[in-house]
Amino acid sequence: EDYYSFVSGHTLVASATSLVLASQINNVIAKGVFYSLGILTGISRMYSDDHWLSDVVLGGALAAAVTHSALAWNKEKKQSQSLGVDLRIFPYKNGITLNLRW
Repeated sequence: EDYYSFVSGHTLVASATSLVLASQINNVIAKGVFYSLGILTGISRMYSDDHWLSDVVLGGALAAAVTHSALAWNKEKKQSQSLGVDLRIFPYKNGITLNLRW
């Protein structure tokens, strides 16, 4: 277990959650609270000697990259729906179904 710490999963999840929640509001103070929760999670993991700084930084960076990509994709999807085009994929046991509505 001493060598299974890369990347910090706790920091990754806390940072991703904080980024998503902060993106949904326009209050600067609330955004600061959300961001600090993600940062404090990383600090607590280092303080308890469960992770190194590199583990925490990479966990936060990975969370930021994935979260910003997902938010951009979601925004683009909402814009395409306003144009009247919608593509949905439904996985089933024996295959998948693609629905395109316009």
